[in-house]
Amino acid sequence: MIKKIILSILLLLFISIVFILLIPINVSTLLSKPNPAKNYEEALNKIAAFKTFEPKNILKECSIQFLTHNKKVEFATVLVHGYTNCPEQFKKLGEKFYNLGHNVLIAPLPYHGISDKMTSAHSEITAEKYTQYGDTVLDIAEGIGNKTIIVGLSCGGVIASWAAQFRHINKAVIISPAFGFPQIPTSLTPLICKIFSWLPNKWINKGSELFYVYPRYSTYALTQMIRLGISVRYSAQNVKPKADSIVFITNANDKIINNSLVSSMIKMWKDSSTNIKTYEFEKTLELKHDFIDPNLPNQKLDLVYPILIDLITKE
Repeated sequence: MIKKIILSILLLLFISIVFILLIPINVSTLLSKPNPAKNYEEALNKIAAFKTFEPKNILKECSIQFLTHNKKVEFATVLVHGYTNCPEQFKKLGEKFYNLGHNVLIAPLPYHGISDKMTSAHSEITAEKYTQYGDTVLDIAEGIGNKTIIVGLSCGGVIASWAAQFRHINKAVIISPAFGFPQIPTSLTPLICKIFSWLPNKWINKGSELFYVYPRYSTYALTQMIRLGISVRYSAQNVKPKADSIVFITNANDKIINNSLVSSMIKMWKDSSTNIKTYEFEKTLELKHDFIDPNLPNQKLDLVYPILIDLITKE
């Protein structure tokens, strides 16, 4: 009798787990809530407000960077760095856009740039905080430029894809977005994301060659990044992206992200929108996943930067 009761309980538990796993990931809280700056002065106030919420022990290289011509100009370019990195990653490229006449904003992701590289703060990141960040930087951009361009790498690429789907912007440039990882089969990515979001956070050591880059990943933060990408995919199944144009830039040598997921996202958007362009750096170039940060050794910036600038600026 007791054995039957135990088996019944285990069966009920198994059925409950299977049922929960089959429920789609909740992305209803990941919609955009725009509150754009009405003018340049209001944008400056939003930048000041953003800075007050930065960690007190943030590195100066990782604080919000605003390269401005001291007035609203034609183009506002927002550059979004990758997970564990900070605005320093994009500073040199940002200066090139500034020299082209753009106002440039490079803001740190939540819990990034803290001087203690072993901080556990970034394990508190949620997809909702990513969307709040995305709304904030794009709200600022509307006050500093007549046209808004958002450019993101890796996690920043996921945020740029979210912006492309949910915000009325002029251009989204999505570079090697981390929708998933090659260690996880494409079809199982949402399921694994859900499972890991339930499990206790674990740390994955990856090392770091730069003093402002965290040397480890939080599994919880990674699942939240993937969850944000899933929200874009779910929405794109029924709704066209709101960005006027989208550029996908991939790296055939990338061993960090799942390029198959990127390809499927490109196809989905191409089926509903005609203004999508793609560019892939060839595998023979042997570029790193992060081929933008100028402080990493053996970068090929003389090759990469002109191509990026051309793809980002041309109509």
